[in-house]
Amino acid sequence: MSNEEAEKNFWVTIITSILFAVFGGYLLYQLNTTYLIIARCLNVITLLVSLFGLFKYFTRKDKTKKIDINIIYGIMAFIVTLVLFFKPLIIENFVPLAIGIIMFVTLMLKLGYLKQVRKDQKKDFGVCLLIFILMIVLSILIVLDPMEDVLNINQSMGMIIIFYSILDIIMSYLFKNNID
Repeated sequence: MSNEEAEKNFWVTIITSILFAVFGGYLLYQLNTTYLIIARCLNVITLLVSLFGLFKYFTRKDKTKKIDINIIYGIMAFIVTLVLFFKPLIIENFVPLAIGIIMFVTLMLKLGYLKQVRKDQKKDFGVCLLIFILMIVLSILIVLDPMEDVLNINQSMGMIIIFYSILDIIMSYLFKNNID
């Protein structure tokens, strides 16, 4: 990886980590409205997806097929829209899972950098490995939420996301400085 690519990846990570930390701070202090806001946003997105799928189905050029993937896609998205409209807090159980998966996937993308630092036998490999392991643990914690009885789920998710973001920035800085 070139220095230019490392610099670009570093700044993308900084921006996404800051946005993630802001979201974590919001979760930390907005206890009751978070899931309703997320549900309403998802509701609008699924409605748009539904309308797009139905539009593609009804405006398709090949009308010989009776069943098209777009109609199935549109109907399924519309059902999700209805469920989210009438039961918006149903997503409460899925948000920690989704955030944990996003965090874990991000880490898997950073695994290549970690391997490169190890291959190049850089001095910061031990620190990078420790941070990587901590970030994996945080990804798992956000899904399992062992602090559920002690804190509101939003507070524990917020703290974990903020800590994860800080570790992500530190790890990206170390990767950037270890690229030749």
